[in-house]
Amino acid sequence: MRHRFVLPLIALTVVLAMSLVLAVALGAEPISVSALLRGDATTRLMLSMRARNVALAAVVGAALGLSGAALQALVENPLADPFVLGLSGGAAVGATVAIAAGLGAIGLFGGSLVGIFAFLGALVATGIVFSLGRVRGRLVPERLLLVGVVFNAFASAIILAIQSLASPGTLQSIFAWLLGSIGYVSTRTLLVAAIAVALGSLALLRLAPALNLLSLGELDAHGLGLDVGRTRLFVFAASALLVAAAVSLAGVIGFVGLIVPHLVRLAFGADHRIVVPGSILGGAAFLALSDCGSRLFFRVAHTLPPVGMVTAIIGAPLFLYLLVGRTRRSER
Repeated sequence: MRHRFVLPLIALTVVLAMSLVLAVALGAEPISVSALLRGDATTRLMLSMRARNVALAAVVGAALGLSGAALQALVENPLADPFVLGLSGGAAVGATVAIAAGLGAIGLFGGSLVGIFAFLGALVATGIVFSLGRVRGRLVPERLLLVGVVFNAFASAIILAIQSLASPGTLQSIFAWLLGSIGYVSTRTLLVAAIAVALGSLALLRLAPALNLLSLGELDAHGLGLDVGRTRLFVFAASALLVAAAVSLAGVIGFVGLIVPHLVRLAFGADHRIVVPGSILGGAAFLALSDCGSRLFFRVAHTLPPVGMVTAIIGAPLFLYLLVGRTRRSER
């Protein structure tokens, strides 16, 4: 029984470590080991900046992967992710408003005002979706999912209205943020984000056995002694914290929260005691490698595609492949 949990996590930890090493070593400009050993200042600066970017990608990927796994268990729907529930939509509205108001170059508390507005937008979306997703004080998964989809449509309408009034330069900045990117952040901002993601991760790791019960359905979970209402509240709050931290740092990056939990379940089973930590490790590795792929693409095309575009190019076909494979297995 112990090997059932330990071996998958060891395997995923090795995958993450290898992914981080590759992401640091590879990029638009190769890092010369000989120059690094000689103490070349330029090479050391390049290594430091790239390591910071890879750390940011790992933090954001872990947050998105874990939030996807938790939200899928919460609403009992394998298609759920931060986009479907409207959390990313709220963050996108907040960031779009900040960029359109010309606040992109202003910093506060070691971070960009765009990121802070995105964080606040995600929290506002969380409050709205949570309030409207309840019936008689109880969080209802089906209602939560429906409210999230409607809120996303409303957020998209607001963003389109702002874009129609924006100047070409502002419009380009909005598009760049909405496509997601792993850029430079200060050490303080990265540390604060890592702490927020760590707190959300610890909360969901403790709730992993409860997520197993939630996946059985509300009646069965109640019959096994689980306080379903309280558990759903904690899962949603922790997931919202993770999403808010992720999108405030890197913009809207899709498919990480959707694909990674599916891959972990396919490889190691549906037990959330494996899926939850596995989604943390897998999400970090997936986004670090996607960001590395974005930088490698620069060598060929001499342009840096947003990492959100890379995750979509990889994630969409992969998800369709998993969906078709699952359908065929169920038909047998």
